[in-house]
Amino acid sequence: MSIFILSLLFSLSLLYHRVSKFYLIFLLAFVCAAAVLIRLPNILAVPVIFFFLFVSEGVCKKGWTLKQLARPGTFLIFTCLFTVLGYFLYYSSWEQFVVATSNSESHDLLLLFSNYFKDAIRLVAYIVIILTGLWAYRKLNISNFPLFKEFIFFLFFGFCLIFLVGYTKYSANYSMFLVAAAIALCLSQIFNARKEKLSYKILILYLFLLFLFINPFGSNTGLLKMYSLLVLVPFVLSVSELRNKKYWFILIAVLIPFAIVTKIFGIYEDKNLLVLNEELRLEKLSPIHTNSERAGYLEQVDTIVKNLKSKGVKVYFYGDKAHIFHYLYPETSFEIISFFQPVDKPDFFEELKKKIDGNSKVAVFLISSYPEVSDLTGSLIEQKLSKTGFQLVKALELNYYIK
Repeated sequence: MSIFILSLLFSLSLLYHRVSKFYLIFLLAFVCAAAVLIRLPNILAVPVIFFFLFVSEGVCKKGWTLKQLARPGTFLIFTCLFTVLGYFLYYSSWEQFVVATSNSESHDLLLLFSNYFKDAIRLVAYIVIILTGLWAYRKLNISNFPLFKEFIFFLFFGFCLIFLVGYTKYSANYSMFLVAAAIALCLSQIFNARKEKLSYKILILYLFLLFLFINPFGSNTGLLKMYSLLVLVPFVLSVSELRNKKYWFILIAVLIPFAIVTKIFGIYEDKNLLVLNEELRLEKLSPIHTNSERAGYLEQVDTIVKNLKSKGVKVYFYGDKAHIFHYLYPETSFEIISFFQPVDKPDFFEELKKKIDGNSKVAVFLISSYPEVSDLTGSLIEQKLSKTGFQLVKALELNYYIK
């Protein structure tokens, strides 16, 4: 959803530059507020759009004055108003909002900047390689051997991807190389037009470069999420004058087989595609395929939940990884707004207590990892449950607490 909203915001920004209609300012403010409400770090889009509108006004009117702050200022004011209104409608009280955002400390600043720094070094290295290759491609002249130059650079990129990229658990290196290729392409086009006036086509490139940094803002994965907005690259290319096309086509020709390899063997939360051969027999998850470990785990949970319900036991799930079970069994949710549900903090125990109180038969599953079972004995929530009369039940690979 965040990627869709940011893509829509990008398109609306360019539409405004084209037609300069005042009503688009309010539409931009509304969509930008929606982006912030969906994901708070998207707030970086606000100064990006504000700066773009200011520059756009200057380009259209061939100069910058204080009057040209009127529309960017209107955008900023209404974005703030729409955002505040959204939070006001979603949260019933200020305390609820504070509790929902209380897990922001999970984003350790030192870790955050460390990941940014590591990814930035890697990204710059890839960009240098690609731009150096472009410079060499322009300089190298082998007219006596047709296609020999193209073959050399095909091998060059092939070796670069094999030895510098490869694939990792999250295909991170390959994703970063794709981002580097997109940035290098934009930078080369901007460099080629350095002596020209700032035009619509160049402004698109600048805006695209700025948008790439919105999604990774506030992410513990460093700059990895930059690749998600590469969906905008075809649009950017369609309105740009691409020079040295053969060089970029060679790079694409090498990237395609690597894309297939990383898609098949790359891993995100599960196993690679070749291992996902177990079809889930749960109606809500059919016909999703997963590995045998996860399939067995979900079926075991389903059996236990059905067994407890048949005995009149009220079942609840709590924990950072409990969301899939809230989807499978909606009545098992504690109706906590926050995505994070820590087992070692008392933030939401009052919500748990309200649901638990008044029920003579209650079972609570604490899910902080999935499908691996973590030993939560001694965790704060476990201690509080024990004090209120709950007992630990160990069922094969699954633990839960019952009263």
